[in-house]
Amino acid sequence: MAGRDEVAVPGVRIDSGFEVIPGARALGPAPLPYKLYESAPPEQFRLISKHASLMYLVSGVAQVLLTQLLHYEGAARRDTMLTVLCTYAGMLMVGVSSMANDPLAVGPAVSLPMGRLVSLAIVDVAAHTINTVALLLAGSSIFQMVNSSLVVFTAILAFIFLGRRLQPIQYMAVAGITGGMLVGAIGVADGGSGVAEAGDRLAGALLALTGTACSASLYVLNERVLKNYNVSPERMCFVVGLVGTALSLAYVCLYTMPRWDFLVTGSIEAHAGSIPRVMACYVALFIASYIHNVAYFYMVGKSGAVAAGVLQAGRTALVIMLSGILFCGYDTVQCFTFNRSSAVGIICIATLAYSMADAPEPLPPTLPTVHDA
Repeated sequence: MAGRDEVAVPGVRIDSGFEVIPGARALGPAPLPYKLYESAPPEQFRLISKHASLMYLVSGVAQVLLTQLLHYEGAARRDTMLTVLCTYAGMLMVGVSSMANDPLAVGPAVSLPMGRLVSLAIVDVAAHTINTVALLLAGSSIFQMVNSSLVVFTAILAFIFLGRRLQPIQYMAVAGITGGMLVGAIGVADGGSGVAEAGDRLAGALLALTGTACSASLYVLNERVLKNYNVSPERMCFVVGLVGTALSLAYVCLYTMPRWDFLVTGSIEAHAGSIPRVMACYVALFIASYIHNVAYFYMVGKSGAVAAGVLQAGRTALVIMLSGILFCGYDTVQCFTFNRSSAVGIICIATLAYSMADAPEPLPPTLPTVHDA
């Protein structure tokens, strides 16, 4: 068996970085010469690893819905950064758990300069913050519809910067996803129940587009980095989680804490929120983030592109449908309408069609950012 620093992966050259598999069409990096654990998963990860795809899907949906519920409880004002801190703390714990199980998991030096790795982490934090604000402004239903355009932005940026060309069916799928978003956008500016004003929803949708574009840019940038530098995905998870936690914690300490009575306690009271329910939601958000990133490591390389498309389509459908069930009473824009259901169907079919075109290729591992599914 190959050693830790020289795991045999077809089509990958270890000596000087990464070599793209000839003819590969996947929008992501070549397979990495690393595994989170080369032996059996540690005890705390075994349940997650056994059902990685399901855990990845459920935890991704939970992150969106819990953030939305905290907003309606008044405990997630967009200027507090509390949900961002909680999410990155969960991500950091994955790196800490890896290091506790194997000190070499995040320890050995890599050829990628630490400054560049930290820069990637800062970009990740910026993209996640934009997406979080967009979610709180637009609502989970609209946000998830717009966020489904990640495939579109990644395809465009990969074509421009990496020279990746799509198959004809993939161009049609990109057009279908765009069309589905337009169908779902009908009625977005209509009056709601007052929780979110029309201007906020439109601003949130535009921010969601911006955040999704930033996420796609990060994926393309990660691909170039992972092809040219010998860096393990768990090390990237650890550094991104550490930087994200540090930046958001600094913001919370300097801005949120001095204004806690107004921004948090007062907001919860104004929304008739429940302190125990808020605390339970934050604990659940932390756990969901932890599970999401652990499941990512055990899922990449094992599921094909079609399975990845099923997960993305499933997340879109579940978030929008559950938002209609859970949050229609808070804001009518969350209700599951005919336009919304049509949009979900179009987006899901187009996403699956896009993924099927890459069926022969392995799932491209990308940095498990906290804002992607």
